[in-house]
Amino acid sequence: MKGSACDYAWTADIVMLAPDPAVSELDMLETTSLQVARGSVMTDHEGSRRETLLVLPGTQATLVMPDGAEQPVDALRVHVTEYTVGERGPDAMPAELPPTTGYTYAVEYTAEEAARPIPRRSNPNDPLTLVTMTDTTTVHGRL
Repeated sequence: MKGSACDYAWTADIVMLAPDPAVSELDMLETTSLQVARGSVMTDHEGSRRETLLVLPGTQATLVMPDGAEQPVDALRVHVTEYTVGERGPDAMPAELPPTTGYTYAVEYTAEEAARPIPRRSNPNDPLTLVTMTDTTTVHGRL
């Protein structure tokens, strides 16, 4: 949406979500143990579930700064926030879905360190494993 000074425009409703208050501290210097970042348990008409991020030993992370320079980090404070929980879940999707796609599941992984000193993103050196644990099933994925 574009606007000009002293003007206004109507837009579709949006849903703004705060990061999940649960925070997991990851030691990026850990080389021997699996680490886990978990979100809060979410419950709606689909049941209860909890998103879990598994970080392999030896995984390193860097912050990519606005100028493209990379800065290694020793620790990350990670929030796991589900967008698609509750009756406003469909409205909270981070993007419009293609017309042939049904309503789905969306979660965001946020490192507090990525908000300062204004890096563009954080990069892990290894793929991360995602696990969604529900009342009846466990779903695995890769990030």
